[in-house]
Amino acid sequence: MIDSSLHDRFLRDVNDQTGVLLELAVVKWAYLKKINILESKEIFIGGRLARICYVNLHSRSRVIPLGDTMLAYPQELKYVKTHEYIQVDGDIATIGITAFAADQLGDVTYVELPGVGDKFKVEQKFGVIESVKSVSDLFMPVSGEITEINEQLVQEPELVNLDCYGKGWMIKVKLEDKGELDTSMSSEQYKEFVVE
Repeated sequence: MIDSSLHDRFLRDVNDQTGVLLELAVVKWAYLKKINILESKEIFIGGRLARICYVNLHSRSRVIPLGDTMLAYPQELKYVKTHEYIQVDGDIATIGITAFAADQLGDVTYVELPGVGDKFKVEQKFGVIESVKSVSDLFMPVSGEITEINEQLVQEPELVNLDCYGKGWMIKVKLEDKGELDTSMSSEQYKEFVVE
């Protein structure tokens, strides 16, 4: 059985790492590679059933949601056909891949990102993402200069699967031409696009 101190630390980790995702997801048990499983159980979070596991990973407990999830496409974001999303705040755009893309890739194992100060044009390749299934290029949904990259993805590429719209973001870009956003899709348009 899991002792109370581990259970309390696990609950803190849920809030810190994946609480948002678990509100959205119905998590199913799946095979865990290179992780020492201590115990698994089912819990209810936000009215949704989630299967969680206590693991020994980097000397801390954490929840690993795996398998099928309910894919979400936040309405405040913009989307492009190459499955990147754009979150705009003034003249800065935060860019990552959508839940659909993350789901299709499977478990992400490596993310290669550009350097701060690099400049790209719309639809230009800016990086590479590798998973247990495939290797895919990442494409710029807008033109601009890289102002920040998510360095946490170097050590924890799985954040793309766990929280693609939050801690799994990839780059921040100073927009060169906001007019390029006019060709992007809304949440509803993207939902229709991925089911075609």
